[in-house]
Amino acid sequence: MKRSLSTFAFLAIVLLGCGLLTKATQSGTAQPGATEKPGVTKKASVTEKAGATQEPTKKATLPAATNTSCNELSFYLNPDLASSIKCETVPESGGADAMPFNTNPQYTKVSLVGYPLKGRMMQPVISVFPVQRYIELLPDVVNPDVSALQELIAGGTPGSNDIPILPLQNARQLFLAQFAVLQFQSGSGVGYVTQYAQAYVPINNHELFFSFQGLTSDGKYWISIIVPISHPSLWEAEGDPNNTIWTTINDNPDAYYSHIAEGLNAQLPRSFVPTIVLLDALIKSITIQP
Repeated sequence: MKRSLSTFAFLAIVLLGCGLLTKATQSGTAQPGATEKPGVTKKASVTEKAGATQEPTKKATLPAATNTSCNELSFYLNPDLASSIKCETVPESGGADAMPFNTNPQYTKVSLVGYPLKGRMMQPVISVFPVQRYIELLPDVVNPDVSALQELIAGGTPGSNDIPILPLQNARQLFLAQFAVLQFQSGSGVGYVTQYAQAYVPINNHELFFSFQGLTSDGKYWISIIVPISHPSLWEAEGDPNNTIWTTINDNPDAYYSHIAEGLNAQLPRSFVPTIVLLDALIKSITIQP
């Protein structure tokens, strides 16, 4: 009798064990399509608990802050760049006998007061030109310039021709450095360091400047920024105690200006005065609201 009870008890334990094993196997089996790792407990989010479909998180793109305005132009003026501005509306000028660089439509001109560099050839100015009226006044000049600037903005490589610039200059571009395509709140354009002259002259801080030339996305306005800039690797003026640089320029001007461009391209944007980083931030904040 004891043997029979023992046998029965043994069978009962075996059957109970099989039942537990089956239940454990079922509870540990992932449902089709599940990818949870063993030992990881997933907590349902509030959205999932409510049965709603969760959308991918998107980072909000906030517009750049602005603290300065003049007519249709708004931008952020860093106190390290200027203390204030002078806002002007420049009247239209030119005519049948006027030179192109003396012709312009009515436009907005902003002078930066308290700019860190004084007494330079170029003055720190931001200009906003109506494209269509400029084309009407100088169709053979401005139309090609608009097309050339659009090509550069789209990724074109600057060639041997000058970067289009407004207002028109009575001089030529000597070299190009730190070229970049830049976006602003209302469009895009190109920024670069250069120097203009009517003859082959040494590159120097007195005449060096930073330029940004851009177009609003709707093509209605041309934004021009021309501000003096300097770098410690350059002379403050174009003089040379030994006059050796003039010989170098006269012998091979292309080689000389290529050497200057290569040297300035190797410099960090923060090594310029004011820094190109500071100028880029101003550009990115620009908003045009006609």
